[in-house]
Amino acid sequence: MANAWKERVEKENVQADKANAEAAIMRSDMDGSVASMGRSQASGGSKRSYTTQVLKGRLDELERELANEKSRREKVESDLAQLKK
Repeated sequence: MANAWKERVEKENVQADKANAEAAIMRSDMDGSVASMGRSQASGGSKRSYTTQVLKGRLDELERELANEKSRREKVESDLAQLKK
């Protein structure tokens, strides 16, 4: 009987964690495609694969933003160099 309660509590905790993760995704400023990709992966996999997919999507988004910032910085530096001439 104790094992049944333990399994039930663990199942409820996993479901609560999944619901919290989905709510966090909805609140975040990620684009819809990344969020939907994470949810579709979660339905067929474990909580760990779900989190991994979401984090990979977020990392890709941050890398794109970093590349944009680098290109803007290079443009500003070149404009500054021209002004100094």
